[in-house]
Formats: sequence, structure tokens, C-alpha cells
Amino acid sequence: MLVSISIFFYNIFIKLYEWGAYLAAAQNEKAARWVTGRENLLKRIENDFKEMDPGKERIWIHCASLGEFEQGRPVIEALRLQKPEAIIVLTFFSPSGYEVRRNYPNADYVCYLPSDTQQNAKRFLGIIRPSLVIFVKYEFWYNYFNETKKSGARFILVSGSFRKSHPFFKWYGSLYRKMLGALSHIFVQEEKSLALLNKLGFNNVTVAGDTRIDRVQNIASHSRSLPTLEMFLRDEKALTGGSVYPIENELIHKAFVENLIQGKIILAPHQVDSEHIKNIIEVWGAEAMLYTEFHEKESVNKKVLIIDTIGMLSNIYKYASIAVIGGGFGKGIHNTLEPAAFGIPVIFGPKYENFKEAVEMKESGAAFSFQDYDGFKDILLKLQDNQFASAAGEKAAAYINANAGGTKKILNWLGSNESGDGD
Repeated sequence: MLVSISIFFYNIFIKLYEWGAYLAAAQNEKAARWVTGRENLLKRIENDFKEMDPGKERIWIHCASLGEFEQGRPVIEALRLQKPEAIIVLTFFSPSGYEVRRNYPNADYVCYLPSDTQQNAKRFLGIIRPSLVIFVKYEFWYNYFNETKKSGARFILVSGSFRKSHPFFKWYGSLYRKMLGALSHIFVQEEKSLALLNKLGFNNVTVAGDTRIDRVQNIASHSRSLPTLEMFLRDEKALTGGSVYPIENELIHKAFVENLIQGKIILAPHQVDSEHIKNIIEVWGAEAMLYTEFHEKESVNKKVLIIDTIGMLSNIYKYASIAVIGGGFGKGIHNTLEPAAFGIPVIFGPKYENFKEAVEMKESGAAFSFQDYDGFKDILLKLQDNQFASAAGEKAAAYINANAGGTKKILNWLGSNESGDGD
């Protein structure tokens, strides 16, 4: 009875969410993209799939946004190598994920996920007819889960992370527990998640870690050379700010003024639109130059290079001695795994507790957190000791190596359960 009532109210909520998005679209750009991207969506998908070979295997992977995509990406790319003839369908909930990855080359078809109504879910699955469905981390949509289970497709969750505060573990969470029951297998990031799910009676669970680690490890081992950075650095290493906001920019500048940073600095701002770049470079004045305006002769007396383009950061850490990660004074820190894969110390602000990898790296001595400038200064002073800094970098690399291999575990399970009969 409780599940039926929950489903009733859940479906009402989905409709209200849709209406709310339509109302917000007039004044909110993101909501407008969400609405526009779903106009006649199922009809468009249906027409596009008429051109698809009906005899080929179809695999559907769903991600909420870019963060989840990075966790699903190693699995997608491994499946592409393993099943080159399969049709891979990639869906996103968020416009920020879809618009950045709409042309992702390892997927044959990329689109928004139609709203989670029973009619939409049934029609969508009927069009694409997947034999394997993969949801990443936190995405739980009841009607899609229910219809996927009915379809008989193998259905897995990857990079799952569960906490006691989640509704699965509350008295009112019967609908969420029912969704868990639709999954053929659940791959979680840590032992705590495994224990929580086991207590609910779910034993089809494997600890596979965070699949992003496989991705960053691969990037580090196949990193690209960046000639502009090499001309700027002249065989030096730089303190590198990754996805920095104005507050991290100002803290780094203050440390530079106080001679706590002796070498050169590379800054990759979180946003690279003209207004944000202007605000970043104004702090530095004549000390800085933009990546897109780089001239080797002019760079001789410059101390700071500001990256005003996207898609480079993961390779920039190749040239870093220390990484300062942005976001710790906002909603939460950005990617700490990318610099760790290059074996360098990682520094970030106070909001990191919800990021398992940051917590664990800090506990191991690979990473350091600060609350204010004094804390930041203390960390920089400690890292001036080359032996201390080297040890922290080695611990960072060791963390990556110890936690890699999740993608292989997932692919091994899929290979041994090819028939779709679960465990």
C-alpha cells in the first residue's frame, strides 16, 4: 500500500516538475534549455532509430550531468572497445551535460532523457530496445527502473555511493528500495555503501571503487605535451590552480606577494567567459598573461599564465608541482583525482567532506585542506620542504594506484553474466 501511494505522489511530482520547468523557462536559461531539448523528443528519437540497424546490440548509459559522465566514461569506452559493433545510447538529465557531450565520439546516439512518466519510459525503451542498461551514481527514476526491469535487460548501477541519510534507508523509502530491486547488480564506491545495502538485504553488490580513477590514471599515463606551457615554464614546474574561483585566485595572489610561491603559476579558472577571465587577470596586473595571447618573448618576465580555454586542465597537471583545487568555498571542491594521478600534493578549501576521495587523500597525507589564508600559508610553508612535498605526491599517486581497476571489475561481471540472468 505504501509503495502504491508513493508511486501515485511520485508521478504527480514528475508532472509538477515538468510544469515548473516550463514556467521557469521564461526567465531561466538552464530551464529553457531543459524544456527546448525535450520538445518532441520521443518523436525525434523514434525517427532517428528507424535508421539504426535492428540486428545490432544496443547499450543504454544514463548520466545526470558532466560529473556522472566522467564516472561512466571509462565504462563506456571499455564497452566500445569490447563491442565495436554495438549501438551505444547516452542520455543526460542536465543541459550542462548534454550540451558539452552531445558529440561524444564513443556514443552512437546522445540525447536528453525524456521525463520520467510511465508512458515516456515504456515508449523510450520500446524504441531503443537495450540489452544492457547502465545508470551512473545517483540517478534513480522510478518509471525507467520499473520498465527496464520489465524489459528483461541487464540493468546495473555503477559508481554508486550511499549514505544513511538517503531515503533508501528511511521508513518512507519503500519506493527507493523498490528501485534498487530492479537492478541486476550494483557497483558501489566504498565498503560503507556495501554494508548499508547488505543490511537492506541486497547482496548483488560489489565494491568497484570510483571509475573516474581509471580515467585519470589513463590520462596521466598518456598525457599530451603542451608546447605553450613548456615555453612559458622553461623546464620548471608550476603551482597550478585547477577550476579556481576568485577567492582561490586572491589567496594565491596574496601568497605570491608574500614570496610564499617562488616559481611560476598556472591558473585554470572554473569559468572562462570574458567577464570571469577579466576578474581573474585584474588581480595580477602585469605579472600575468593569457594562454590565448601567449608570445614567448613577452612571457620571459611573466610569472602567471591564465588558461582562458577549456579542455586542457587534466593535461596541465603534468607541469605542476602543487595543485590548488577550486570550489572549496562554494558548493564543494572540483576534481582532485586528476592532479593526484600525476603524483603531486593537492590543496583545497574547507568544503570537501562529501568527496570520499578528498577525505581519504587528506587522511593519508596526500592532500591538505585550509579554512582561510593563514591555513593556506601554513600548507605552502610545509610544502617548501622538498622531502615533505615529495612524500605527499607519492601518497597521492599511491592512492590512485590502490583504487584503480573498477572498470575491469564491471566488465568482468558483464562478461560472466552475458545471458542477463543476474548473479
